[in-house]
Amino acid sequence: MSLEAFLESCRANGVLVDVLRGALELREVVERAASEVGARLIVVDGALAEAADRGELFLPMEARPLREVDLELLKHHDNGVLLVRSAGAAIAEMGAAVLWGDARTQRATAMTEHLMVLIRAECVLDVAKASSVIRGVLTESGGPVHLVIGPSATRDVEHVRVLGAHGPVTLRFAVSP
Repeated sequence: MSLEAFLESCRANGVLVDVLRGALELREVVERAASEVGARLIVVDGALAEAADRGELFLPMEARPLREVDLELLKHHDNGVLLVRSAGAAIAEMGAAVLWGDARTQRATAMTEHLMVLIRAECVLDVAKASSVIRGVLTESGGPVHLVIGPSATRDVEHVRVLGAHGPVTLRFAVSP
C-alpha cells in the first residue's frame, strides 16, 4: 500500500495529518498543534527526547521529557498537555499508528487528552509486515502495544457523540520523510 492510501485512511478516521518536508519542520508543526489545542505543556516520549538530545530532530525549546512529568497531571481533562510520541510502525490499510514502550509511556498515551504521533514514512507497512513487527515486539518485550486509529469517541444513551471517553480527544500524525 502507498503512503497516499495511509494518509487517506487517517483522514477518514478523523486524524489530523501533517506531512513534513524535513526534520527542521517538526518544531513548527508541534508548536502549531500545541497552539491549536491550547496546550500549555508539550511532553515528548523518551525516544524523541533522546533524538533531540543527539541533534537528530528539533523540538520546541519548552518540550519536556515524559520521565520528568507527573502522570497525575494527565488525568484531568483540559490539563493543557500535548503528548508527542514516536510510532514504531504504522498500518497503511487501517491508517493506524503502532505504539509500544514501557508501561508508564503507554499509560500516559491512554490518559492524555491531546496526542501527536511522529511516523517515519518508511515505517508505514501493509498489514502482514506490520503484524510481523508487532509479533516481534510482543515476543521481545511482552508488550504492551497500542494501535492508535483515531480520536477516542463513544456515543451516550441518547446517541450523542462524546470525544475523549477512553483516550485522546485530538489525534494528529506527523509523517516525516
